[in-house]
Amino acid sequence: MSRRIPQRPQALSQSPGTDTAGSGKLLITCLKGADSREKGPVGLLLGEGRLRTVFPCPELGGPDGPEGNTKTGIDRPGFDTGSRDLIDPAGHDRAGHAVRLGDIYIGKVKHVVKNIGACFVELQKGVVCFLPLDEAEYAFLLNRKADGRLLEGDELPLQVAREAKGTKQPVVTVKLTLSGEYFVFAAGAPRTAFSARLSASQREALRRQMDLWEALPAPGEGKPSWGVILRTKAGEDPENPALKEEYIRLSKQFFSLFTRAGHRTCFSCLYRAAEGEGTSGSGQWPSRQILFDGEYDEIVTDLPLVYERLLALQEGQERGKPVRLYQDPFLTLEQLYSLSGKLKEALSRKVWLDCGGYLVIDQTEALTVFDVNTGKCDMRHSPRETACRVNREAAREIARQLRLRSLSGILLADFINMEIKEDQDALLDYLREQVSADPVPVCVVDMTALGLVEMTRKKVHRPLGEWLSQS
Repeated sequence: MSRRIPQRPQALSQSPGTDTAGSGKLLITCLKGADSREKGPVGLLLGEGRLRTVFPCPELGGPDGPEGNTKTGIDRPGFDTGSRDLIDPAGHDRAGHAVRLGDIYIGKVKHVVKNIGACFVELQKGVVCFLPLDEAEYAFLLNRKADGRLLEGDELPLQVAREAKGTKQPVVTVKLTLSGEYFVFAAGAPRTAFSARLSASQREALRRQMDLWEALPAPGEGKPSWGVILRTKAGEDPENPALKEEYIRLSKQFFSLFTRAGHRTCFSCLYRAAEGEGTSGSGQWPSRQILFDGEYDEIVTDLPLVYERLLALQEGQERGKPVRLYQDPFLTLEQLYSLSGKLKEALSRKVWLDCGGYLVIDQTEALTVFDVNTGKCDMRHSPRETACRVNREAAREIARQLRLRSLSGILLADFINMEIKEDQDALLDYLREQVSADPVPVCVVDMTALGLVEMTRKKVHRPLGEWLSQS
């Protein structure tokens, strides 16, 4: 029985409302490319009137979804896709799907370059990826018996471990994994491992439960063995029936993965990961979990198909976020929340701070640099107070921009000079506090002798500007 879609939800159709501290909204709408075709749906997370995160939701519909496109969209600002190469650096499979993080293909070794300790493999025709040679001993070869080497022409299952970035090719691995909400199955040693965040009592309770479950199927002669990792969420309720269901489902899926690989041709896609799955749960692009976890109070969409899908996902669940369908012919969702302006701001090189200072964000192939400037900051305070005030606000904004723009790799922040060591330490502590809320691991290393703060952020997805600019 289909659900009745309300034609004009209360409050949303009449007034935009305001976000209080700690609250927020997840808006799901379509973006429109330079060719006027819709590229959504895309999730835009708003909090306190500001854009926090932007991520694609292809599993809810659109070009990568099973139901095709929906009806509305907003233009993506400032992109010209008319001069792109015929082959996307990220690659597309035969069905037109982008080769993305977590996908598993049968690839072929094209070149072995020993002096850099790597080989280049093709996942699809023209889609060349980077594979470290030190993984050769774990490779599951399909065309010959494994001997610890990788040779040109070898065919083997490979998983995308890192998406393409700029001119860099995607990185693949032979260490295949399948991720769920509670478990990660991984090729390698047949052992059971636990998240470091699980306590000793939680681990013992989970071990007792697993002893009662169906044993892992034997890998079979010539096939790699595998183990299982229990994630932090598994310790919340070890007796939850969902744990056993996922355990059995993933174990059977992992077993069949290598069985099917022996009967598929080169460049076949063995497994397509759900959005965010390839990150083992550390990414900010959710799938089914968007209904149940997140820093927002409700989900708002102007796409009837997405609304129906979200309600279907939520059906039978005890918890979940309220879902509303926005429909107003006189005021679109994009106009209501000024989404075009917020997207332009999210891609701007200069970001203004409330105190009058500003950031300049420059992305290069090797690293991303944040330059902090006093700008129009009120100078009635002492130089020390001004520097501390601007730097503190800049640290908070840098943490937001890292997540919003999906920046990763090596990061450098050039804060305003502070002569006193206590002020420097306080700034580093505050910066670590701000980035701790990021679902992607961020490491604040230290401040150099030149006053540059070194940071790293785990590579999970391509930067916002890069994936928005795709045609």
